[in-house]
Amino acid sequence: MGILRRVTLRCLCEDLVSDWRDVAQHRAFIALRTAATTDEKDSAVVLALDEVPTTARAAHPLVESFYSAFESNDSSVLRESISGLTDPHWWKQKTSRWRGAATDAVVVGGDEAWLCAGGLRAGREARDFYVSFTTSVNQHGPDRYLPAVEDRRVQLVEEKLARRGAWTAQLRLAALICLAEVDATGARRALHVPRPSPAPVSTPLLHITFELERVNDGDDEVLTEIFVTVEVEDHTAPNLVLSATATIRSVIESAADAWRVLPGAGRSEIWSALVTADALAAAHRAVETGDVPEELADSALVLGVRSHYAPKGHIVDASVDGNPVRGLCGQWFVPTTNPDTLPICPACKEKHESLAG
Repeated sequence: MGILRRVTLRCLCEDLVSDWRDVAQHRAFIALRTAATTDEKDSAVVLALDEVPTTARAAHPLVESFYSAFESNDSSVLRESISGLTDPHWWKQKTSRWRGAATDAVVVGGDEAWLCAGGLRAGREARDFYVSFTTSVNQHGPDRYLPAVEDRRVQLVEEKLARRGAWTAQLRLAALICLAEVDATGARRALHVPRPSPAPVSTPLLHITFELERVNDGDDEVLTEIFVTVEVEDHTAPNLVLSATATIRSVIESAADAWRVLPGAGRSEIWSALVTADALAAAHRAVETGDVPEELADSALVLGVRSHYAPKGHIVDASVDGNPVRGLCGQWFVPTTNPDTLPICPACKEKHESLAG
């Protein structure tokens, strides 16, 4: 059985001052500690976390030794304790010239082990790590070394990020499964999306309904258009709603400008876009494997605007009235006054070249 391993920021920043395999990483951990200590916004901690691995994966030999030593919490694993210290108990950590003190006592949490201090060996001299550490704990107590407020804050933010990541991955998979089911049955499919919470929630964040429609473009080509109806249940988290909606749309069609939005019944909204054969195939693969296809694992909406080909008369009329017009690719768009600087829709370009030939 595994055990959660962590290293205190104080240990990383103050004790482990040399022998880093990546000096820049040490500086990044110092920046993380500063953000966790002084900044009230979790966003600052998130930005700092982007620059470092989780603390127990720091690129330092003592941390690497600690990580390996506590790979299992099996009672049969033998560890050497620091004599004379029992409240809490401390386990010796040794690698090359480095020595450390770790604990898995209840005081740091169930199924958790923390590397709380480190230093260099120096025989029996006063500067030897175990000599100085034992003296310090006996004189001043262990609180200086145990996980502090900033450690718990970083731990909490990491848990939030992990929960949000799992929630996003589940949304991608659920959206693909719904798309595949609608494609196979022709029936509407509803998805009820909860908040990313560590505990079950009674009220869904929003309700999503998927519906497909086959559209004949007039040239004997059948296009598939999806309608995604979004009905918000919990209005206290608008950013989560936007994130959920964007995530679901991204696995179906990643280009943001390929979607149009219309008002639905009540306060709901309806997003629609054309669905490619590749998107449908990816959805059916997700059903078969139970996983999001690799190419969609990190999907996100790509912002941007493209210029499209359409009959010239339609473009003129639409430009005057402000109404959307359907491009050769099948997508509806509102013409801009100067599309020359925009990238050309590749599907429109291919269709235009085939007509010209």
